[in-house]
Amino acid sequence: QEEIARWPNSQRPLELKIEEIGKRPAGQQPDTAHIVRVALAAATALGQSPRPGASSTDSNIPISLGVPAVTIRGGGRAGDSHSLNEWYDDGPDGWLGPQNALLVVVMLAGIR
Repeated sequence: QEEIARWPNSQRPLELKIEEIGKRPAGQQPDTAHIVRVALAAATALGQSPRPGASSTDSNIPISLGVPAVTIRGGGRAGDSHSLNEWYDDGPDGWLGPQNALLVVVMLAGIR
């Protein structure tokens, strides 16, 4: 009622339609999992201070299926995630994202 009152000249009543557009099932893996330890070691080697934590990411699906997975930083700065105002700026540390990803892959492949 309040929203309708804000727009007295509107020709249509306020409507709401909720539609599911995706599922991200929950899952977990221990911080001691090999892939987690490798991701932490790679970030630390690049001078970052990684902190494992739970979040809604693209890793949710594989983790929920029992497939080891991690989500790593992009390197730059970001904000307003998952909104119309989401942004990313490489800034001076943008190179850390690709370097970190490559280091994780190389370490998982067993190359030292």
